[in-house]
Amino acid sequence: MASEAHGGGDTMLTVVLKALNLVLFFGLLFLLIARPIRQFFESRDEAITDEIQGAKDKIARSENLLTDLEERIKSYEMEEKVIQERFEQEIHRLEQEARETLKKDLETQKKMVDHAIEQQLRVAREDLRSETLALSSKMAEKILTEQIEDKDRKAFAERMLEEISS
Repeated sequence: MASEAHGGGDTMLTVVLKALNLVLFFGLLFLLIARPIRQFFESRDEAITDEIQGAKDKIARSENLLTDLEERIKSYEMEEKVIQERFEQEIHRLEQEARETLKKDLETQKKMVDHAIEQQLRVAREDLRSETLALSSKMAEKILTEQIEDKDRKAFAERMLEEISS
């Protein structure tokens, strides 16, 4: 049993040595790869930090661009309103101008028509006077002719009767 106890102690020594060997291995491993791992993580941290800063810069530029574009849009909308108002004012002015021109043209045409009607009435009156005078003359001539004929007929009839009776 003593040998077992000795063997068991040997095993304990082996375990301690193995544990010490493992600790030394990890210590040596840590010394060998700790710096490269730290450098890797530091460079990775810097790269991530740079990427984050780059993304923040892009976001800031994008926000500035967005703000600028929104201001431009507002400016264009205001300019559009001004142009629309000017356009409506110009349309109103042109409509007024057209109405005034049309009104003047209509007045001028009305005067011309009135003048033409007046002239036509004068000509018609003159024609009517001429025709009336001609008709009056013809009627007077006819009346006179008829009256003379009746008188002449009566006189002729009376002469004939006198001649027959004598």
